[in-house]
Amino acid sequence: MTAEEIEQSKLAIERERLELERERHEVERDKFEQTKGFIAKHTAILIPAIVSIAALFVTAGQLWITKMSKDKELEITSIQKRAELDAQIAQRKRELDISAARFITDNRQGIFGGTQEEQEVYAMLISILYPVEVSTPLLKRLEKGSPPETKAAWQRALETSASGAAAFSPDGKRFLTRQQGGVQLWDAETGNLIASVPSETDVTEVAFSPEGKTIALSTPRGVLIWDAVTGTVIKHVSY
Repeated sequence: MTAEEIEQSKLAIERERLELERERHEVERDKFEQTKGFIAKHTAILIPAIVSIAALFVTAGQLWITKMSKDKELEITSIQKRAELDAQIAQRKRELDISAARFITDNRQGIFGGTQEEQEVYAMLISILYPVEVSTPLLKRLEKGSPPETKAAWQRALETSASGAAAFSPDGKRFLTRQQGGVQLWDAETGNLIASVPSETDVTEVAFSPEGKTIALSTPRGVLIWDAVTGTVIKHVSY
């Protein structure tokens, strides 16, 4: 093939390419004209439809924001209620601790140096006069510091005091009380409040798990499972 023939072949190929490009542009122009015509023909329908869809998205967004706000509001209310309940319990505990300390001071001669009969009387008075969250740790301290011959009096009083608890952990180191507004978890040695769980309804039953790691609270609305060490809620099963 001569150089002239090669050049003519190249020109023919270029003409075919240009022709294909022109046809492609015409096809795209026809599609655009058809789309423009469709939009122009159906503008009265399309615009309200687009507006309606946009309104649906806006409404859905508003509903989601409202739900999130409501959930956050309920969470904050629950935290505030729990904080208020804890403050009330702590204040009551302080007042009772002061009262118990005054009782020990006023009767220290009979409590620490009295006869066995006198100590038995004071031990029973402590278990009767004060709630379990105050009497149990106090009686434990008195029992530990007493001579062997008087330990039995404090131990019997401890058994009486324990009857005021809703439940004791298997190791005896923690116990539960039921008061208006919820359930409280206490340290049996120190008498410190570990945690409290507010409840909108009456708690019908409480129990430690056999290994003492979790606590179950039963109410008319469901069962609440919480950690027996930290007092954090693990699970809530509604009826």
